[in-house]
Amino acid sequence: DLLDRALGFCKTLGLQVLLDLHGAPGGESGETPCGREMKDWRWEQWRLDESLEALKVIATRYKGHPSVSGISVCNEPSEKVPADVLCQFYDQAIQAIRSCGMGPEEVSIVLPVYRTERLDEIWRIWNKVFDGFVRHANVAFDLHLYHCFGAWWQRQGLNSHLRMTKRDRKILRRVPAVVGEWSLALPQRALCQSDDEDQAYQAFATAQLQAYSHASHGWFFLELARQ
Repeated sequence: DLLDRALGFCKTLGLQVLLDLHGAPGGESGETPCGREMKDWRWEQWRLDESLEALKVIATRYKGHPSVSGISVCNEPSEKVPADVLCQFYDQAIQAIRSCGMGPEEVSIVLPVYRTERLDEIWRIWNKVFDGFVRHANVAFDLHLYHCFGAWWQRQGLNSHLRMTKRDRKILRRVPAVVGEWSLALPQRALCQSDDEDQAYQAFATAQLQAYSHASHGWFFLELARQ
C-alpha cells in the first residue's frame, strides 16, 4: 500500500505526518482540490456517512503509528455546505476517530474552515451548539491563508497585504488552528509598488511567518514557487 510505504519512509526519517481525507466520497465541493471537478455539484452529494466510515478505516489502520500526529477530516469544504451541517459532521468525525483508538494525547484532529470569511459563523455554531473546543481535546480549525485568489486581493497594494497578515495574527491568537496552506503568491499590483521584487517577497514572507507563528497547531507552506 502506497500510504503504508510513505509512512514507513517518514518513520525512518523521523518525520511527522498530518493525514488528510483530501477527496471525500461524493466530494466536499465541486472543485478540483477535492479530486474531481463538477460544475453542477450540490452539497447533498457529499456522502457524509461514507466519509465517516473512511475516517474510521484510516484511524483504525494507523492508530499508534509513531509518524502520524494528525488527521484532517476533509479538505476545503464548499461554502454551499450549511455551517450547521458541517459542524455536525465535524463532531461526528471526531467521535469516530477517537473511538478507533486515535487518542488526543497522540493525534490532533483538524477541522477545515478554509476561508476566514466563514470563520465567525462556524466558530459560533461550533462553540454555542456543539461546545466543540470544550468537549473535544486537541482539535483545531484549518485555515488556508492565500493573498492571490479573488478580485479583492488583486486590487490590494503591498502595504495592504502586509496589514492583512496582522489581522491573521489576531485571529490565530484566539482560535485553535493550523494554517494548512499559505504561499508567497502576490498579485502583480502589489509587486509593481516595490522597486525591488525580491525585497517585496522577503517582507511578505517575514510578515506571514510572524503571524503564523501564533497558530496553535503550526503551518504548512504549500508552494515552493512564488507564483
